[in-house]
Amino acid sequence: MNSRIEDLSKIASQYARNHILECETYGYYMDHNEYETRFQEKFAELVIQETFIFVTNELNVMWDGGLKHTKEHFGVE
Repeated sequence: MNSRIEDLSKIASQYARNHILECETYGYYMDHNEYETRFQEKFAELVIQETFIFVTNELNVMWDGGLKHTKEHFGVE
């Protein structure tokens, strides 16, 4: 597994554990699969955020590179 995916998994796991502890501390109702549900939701959220950041950075690099290439092609500084 990719190390970044492992990092995101650890973050999601800690989030889910904290949620469970909070529910236990304050006596909130929990479903029998509360940990799994919270983990999956947070993990999906983190993967989507990471993907968005990656794609945004890649588009910026492509744009800057394309702009530079176009300027060089037409001899514009």
